[in-house]
Amino acid sequence: MRFDTASVGKLFGKDTLPEGLSLMRQSDKLTAIVAAVSALVALGVIIWQLIDGHPVHEVFPYVTIPLVACGALFFLRRKYWVLVIIAVLLAAMYLLGVSELIFYLGFLVALGVPGSISIASIISRWVFYRALHAVECVSMPKKARLKERALAFIFDLPKGLDTRDLMSNWKMRRSGIPWKDVLGNVTLALMVGIILWICITLDRGSLSDLPADTAVLYILSIIAFIPLFVLPLILFRSLDVRITADNCDVPLFGGIMSTMVRTFLPLAVVLLIALATVGSSDILWVLAGVLISAVMIAAVMLYSSVLYYGLSEPSLINDVNQKWRSFRPVSMMSTVNENEGSRLKDVPGTPVRDRSEYGTLTLPKDGHSKS
Repeated sequence: MRFDTASVGKLFGKDTLPEGLSLMRQSDKLTAIVAAVSALVALGVIIWQLIDGHPVHEVFPYVTIPLVACGALFFLRRKYWVLVIIAVLLAAMYLLGVSELIFYLGFLVALGVPGSISIASIISRWVFYRALHAVECVSMPKKARLKERALAFIFDLPKGLDTRDLMSNWKMRRSGIPWKDVLGNVTLALMVGIILWICITLDRGSLSDLPADTAVLYILSIIAFIPLFVLPLILFRSLDVRITADNCDVPLFGGIMSTMVRTFLPLAVVLLIALATVGSSDILWVLAGVLISAVMIAAVMLYSSVLYYGLSEPSLINDVNQKWRSFRPVSMMSTVNENEGSRLKDVPGTPVRDRSEYGTLTLPKDGHSKS
């Protein structure tokens, strides 16, 4: 009988992932370096502006420098001619003397959102198989460390569930943009936006004193980062990653949604309490701020999702699918061949392994090797 080492690792709770399972490409590593360096540059600019006496709300938009830098690299590697067009358009806007808000919107639409998609893709590539391997270990004795417990909370995994048998739609191919999923992404982004609305309500005093352009720039700078929290999660939905146990499937994305609801329902209550404390003179300003920011969140997430499904997800899913057989060489709880499973022939639905899935494992015996 022959097995490969990855299969044996799955059966006995191997702590490390199989070799060569990384989804990170050289271009992804370059993007990560650009993001880190530009983040340091942004931090330096912000500190210098604060020392120079500028208020926090005015200098906060500089935090989007890493998104813009990664967005420029995104187009430079894929469609460099788009970057040339963007540069010409932004230069024209500057020469025409458009407002600071419109100029920043141009940067956000043209480079900031593609940059957030690029960074979100890197997060997905780095996290995906590491998260699945940690999920496998949740139900194993002496394996549930802090990481596994955190993922059990995120994926809402009930105690006692055997999480070792993971499956996915690893042959999935898209024929277009899934608009139903796009609307789901917008819903997730609006749930995250509850935190922003609480901040707007509590910080209404300082925000209401700001010029309208400065306040909108400040809020947009925060909203630009929301796709980084949403897009890495939807890969589990796209591939329908699920745990198969006790004749039922437990989808991981369904657990994510359950956790989001359980987390953000209390925050929604906090928001309502905060709104109840707002005086009559400020309530219209606060409600307008919440409504406008909600529209901006929906617009940014809609735009991000369309770009993500069109430009980033195809290569991401292709790379994940190519590695799935390394992560899951054979299915668990299945018979080795027809003879060994003959006693179960009368049981409907008994799975049978394909011998072509096996690798090799040589076992020494009496100084000789048999396989």
